[in-house]
Amino acid sequence: MTTEIRPRVATSRRVTAIDGLRGVAALAILAHHLTLTNSWYDSRIDAVNTVPLRLFPQRPWTSVQSFFEWSPLHMLYASNAVYIFFVISGLILVGPVRRFSARAYGTGRLVRLYVPIIAAAILAVIFALAYRSHLHATTSRFLNQHVEHLQLRQVTGVTWLLDGGVDLNPSLWTMRYEVIFSLILPAILWRMASPIRATLLRVLAMAGLVAASCIGVATGFSLLTYLPIFFIGVVLSDVPAPRRGALWMLLCGVVSMNLVWVMGGFHIRIEPSVYIATTVIGAALVVHSVRAHSVVSKALESRCAQLLGQRSYSLYLVQVPVILFVWLCIPVSVGLAGQLERVTITLFMVVGLTELFYRIVERRAIAWSRATTTRVSTEHRLAD
Repeated sequence: MTTEIRPRVATSRRVTAIDGLRGVAALAILAHHLTLTNSWYDSRIDAVNTVPLRLFPQRPWTSVQSFFEWSPLHMLYASNAVYIFFVISGLILVGPVRRFSARAYGTGRLVRLYVPIIAAAILAVIFALAYRSHLHATTSRFLNQHVEHLQLRQVTGVTWLLDGGVDLNPSLWTMRYEVIFSLILPAILWRMASPIRATLLRVLAMAGLVAASCIGVATGFSLLTYLPIFFIGVVLSDVPAPRRGALWMLLCGVVSMNLVWVMGGFHIRIEPSVYIATTVIGAALVVHSVRAHSVVSKALESRCAQLLGQRSYSLYLVQVPVILFVWLCIPVSVGLAGQLERVTITLFMVVGLTELFYRIVERRAIAWSRATTTRVSTEHRLAD
């Protein structure tokens, strides 16, 4: 999801646009968590996984809510935007791994990831001490899951990613796989004598990785579900940027990532293995499409998109504790007016806290990571 050192690529556009895409994906995840505070959207998680589909609306296209929910517009607040982060990590981290020794890269990477994680855990505990003193039930299952007493087990779990951070900060479930991938990537690339050049071999490699994710879903083995998504990015790192058809590729990627919701609007249930396959393929198409010279890549290179991309990791880490604090602690009006008040307060707090977190924590983590990588790399060369 984040990188401490950018690889040298043929053009700066490819990396720059991907930075912007990372920011857009972080916004989509923020929007997803905001929708979970509403019981209508919260219940749709059951709708997708229930047989028969009792929870689907009888006329799914007759309201604005349903129109967003059961169409490709769902991408605006899709939780599976995290798969875009996974593919980007695989794509971007290949460069640093090939430039530095495994020890230099690994130590720097751990500093880059864990300094913000520990800071985010402390922040989550501070917010939890506030909102868990206001124990009350809500109509949202997402919020009710966090109305419980704070325990030491939760603090250690979120800090060391033992339980995915689901108790204090649900966003941290992805970081377990980010850390594991970052540590095993040098060994995988070392075993590969050279990058995959043949088109057929690339296609077969990606097909195998998608199949592995499907098997992971079918068997309930989460590592097998998510780690192959990172390695799809690794395969993409040696694929040239598309010269044409980038916009169509992007559109196909968005539709593929949201196929389960589009089909759900027509009361058609997609099996979990098919869902993960279409989502992973869609994420790969979206990431690959923005590497091309197109209107979308230019938009992602804008100043606003770049600022958002730089702060995407900070935004990802602080958003849920803020949402829980606002919805469980701050009294507002009843009804739609109250929801709009909470959304406004949340957005102001998230923006301010993201900027503070980025300046105080993440930028220091980046500097420490680079210094650690350089020092270990120098020691390694002197030892040789």
